[in-house]
Amino acid sequence: MSGLFANQKDFSVGENDIEQFFGLLLFSGYDQVPGEDLYWSTQEDLSQPIVSTVMPRSRFRKIQKCFHYVDNDKLTSVDKMRKIYTFYAQRERT
Repeated sequence: MSGLFANQKDFSVGENDIEQFFGLLLFSGYDQVPGEDLYWSTQEDLSQPIVSTVMPRSRFRKIQKCFHYVDNDKLTSVDKMRKIYTFYAQRERT
C-alpha cells in the first residue's frame, strides 16, 4: 500500500479488506467480463452479485489505486513476474 497516498486521502485498509481485494482479483481471472466495472453491474445479464456483496466498487478502486507491494525503482530483474514474487514469498512465510 502506498502510505503517502493513503495518508493524504485519510484512507485505511485492514487485513480483511486486502483478503477480499485479492479474492476479487482471483475471481476476475476466473470469470472474465469485457470491462472491470461490469462486475458491479446491476443489469441482470451482467450481474455478479458475489462481487458487490464482497466489496463496493468504490472501495475496490481505492485499494487498487493505493496498492503497491514492490518499489519499481528497486527492481533489478526484467522478469515480468518479479513484482509479485516478493508478495508470494512473504505469504509463504506467514
